[in-house]
Amino acid sequence: MIAVEHTGYHNVTRPDRHSDLAWYFENGEKLDLLVTFGLPTDKLDASRVRELSALGIDSIGLNSRSMTAGKHYRYIPTLKLLPAIIGFDLNTWYADIQCDYWRSLFRRYGVNIHTTWQRYTPAHRIIATAIRDLGGIATIYRRSFHAVPGSDIAIDTDIAFNFSGFDTDIDIESGSSVKYYVTTGYIGDHRFRLVRSRAMEVRRRLFEGGVRRIIAYFDGNSSGAMNAVVQENYSFLLGKLLSDTRLAIILKIKVPSTLRQRLGTVSDLLDMAIKTGRCVMYEEGSNQGVDPPCLAALSADVAIGHLKAGTAALESALAGVPTVLIDRDSWTQSRLYELGPNVAFTDWSTLWQ
Repeated sequence: MIAVEHTGYHNVTRPDRHSDLAWYFENGEKLDLLVTFGLPTDKLDASRVRELSALGIDSIGLNSRSMTAGKHYRYIPTLKLLPAIIGFDLNTWYADIQCDYWRSLFRRYGVNIHTTWQRYTPAHRIIATAIRDLGGIATIYRRSFHAVPGSDIAIDTDIAFNFSGFDTDIDIESGSSVKYYVTTGYIGDHRFRLVRSRAMEVRRRLFEGGVRRIIAYFDGNSSGAMNAVVQENYSFLLGKLLSDTRLAIILKIKVPSTLRQRLGTVSDLLDMAIKTGRCVMYEEGSNQGVDPPCLAALSADVAIGHLKAGTAALESALAGVPTVLIDRDSWTQSRLYELGPNVAFTDWSTLWQ
C-alpha cells in the first residue's frame, strides 16, 4: 500500500488540473493507494469517498476537522499520552507521539511507502522516521522550483524525485538527507497538451473583442507587509489594461481565497478591469487554485511571474511562452538572474519597456 498525502489538490477526474495524484494517473499502472486527508480547509466528504472508491483508491480522514464523511472513514489511533516524569522534554515527547501515530496508521493499513511533495514542515521527517521503523520507504516528489539553497527547504527522505540535476544540487547544498535522487523532468508538463485547446479558445474570444496583446500574470500569494507590494503590482497592471483597449490580462491566482483581502481597496480596480471583458481570472479552488499556470500562459503573448516564487514562470517557459520575472524583493542571489539581462527585472517600468 502507498499512502499519499492530500494537500488540497483532489481533481481525480481532471488531469488538466493540479492533482495530488497526477503522477499516478499518468503512470497507467494500477497501484494500491491510500489517500490521507488532514486539511480542515479541504475535507474528505462522502462524494470524495465515492469518487476515490470508484477508482479503487482508499481514503481516510486524519482528524475530525478534516472530514465530513462517516466516522468509519476517520483514523483514530491508540497513543501514548503521558510522558515519563524523569528527563521529560516536551518537544521530544511530542515528536514521539507523532511518530507513534504514523507507525500505528501504517501498520493498520499495511502501508510500506509514503509519498508527498510537502517538505516545508517537520512533519515529513517524523513520517519518514515512522515508516523506516517498519521497514518502509519515504519519498518526496518536487512540485515547486527553488533557485536558492536554504535550511528551510532541506528534506529527510529515502527517495527524492526532482525535475533536474539543478534541483538535486540545491537539495544537497541545503543540507538534505536523501538516499537516492531520481530525475523526472517537470512533473506538470503532461498538462500542456490537455489545456491548449481551452487556452486557445480564450485567446480567440479576446481577439474577437478587439484585443491585440495578451499578458498572463501569475499571483503567487502574499501576507503581511508584502500585501502592499501586491497592491502596487495590480495597480500597475490593471492601470495599463484600463488605459489600453487593445490589451488583455489573464490572472492566474495561486490562493484565490485570500486575493480580495490582500488587494484591499485595489479590489475596486480589479472589478473595473473584469467589467471590461478583457481581464480573465482563474480563481477556482477551495484551498489553492486548481488550474495550472500553463492554462493562462498558453493564451498569452508573454507571461509575467515572480522571481521569488518562480514555479509558475518555469511552467510557462517550459510550455513555450516568452516569460519574464518581476523581483520586488531584491532577491539578487537567485540563480534565475543567470538567465540573462532580459529575464528578471526589479521594477515594473523597466519590465514593461
